[in-house]
Amino acid sequence: MNKKHRAYFFWTYILILVLLAIAPWSTSHRIGIEGFKFRLDYFFHLFAYLGLTILYILWQFNSLFTKRFLVLVLHITLLITFSFLTEAVQLIISYRSFNIKDFIANTIGIFTGLGLFLIFNSHIIRLAGKYLNSEK
Repeated sequence: MNKKHRAYFFWTYILILVLLAIAPWSTSHRIGIEGFKFRLDYFFHLFAYLGLTILYILWQFNSLFTKRFLVLVLHITLLITFSFLTEAVQLIISYRSFNIKDFIANTIGIFTGLGLFLIFNSHIIRLAGKYLNSEK
């Protein structure tokens, strides 16, 4: 899969997240144990943005890790900004509402995806390097 295909998957995923952000439904099912309950959709937010981060890293792999750390921070900031905007747009949609906890779950998902990547960085770089070199 070349960079163009990875970009296609990333932008398709972005479109799906935007559509889900404006869709007229509620996922406020609660789970938990004695005295501690939380909404199940926070897990959906976390995993959705974990997936977004992984797709973004795969798409921008070469440019992210051949440049300085500051560039990586900028890219992560862009993902967090997108997360905030998907919540903020719900302020203008009558059947949706802004929820700071959703934004926090999105951000945790972004940092979890980044953390997983950094933990497995050496293995991913080695495998991706072999894969990217075989595409040429």
